[in-house]
Amino acid sequence: MTALVMFKLADREFALDVTCVREVIRMVALTPLPSMSDIPSEVMGAIIVRGTPVLVVDLRKRFGLPVQPPNAN
Repeated sequence: MTALVMFKLADREFALDVTCVREVIRMVALTPLPSMSDIPSEVMGAIIVRGTPVLVVDLRKRFGLPVQPPNAN
């Protein structure tokens, strides 16, 4: 049996195999990145997790769903 991490975007449910997820953390302030042609448009910015920079991707944009600003939920 496969364990899943389930989440909701735009009233649609999605799931990932738990082995593809390192951790789930609360939303924090994003550091914007400079405009660069090699950064995909769905990259919203970066955060620092225990001293390591991590890119934050807008899955709504990636999946073609209506985009909305990030919030604590």
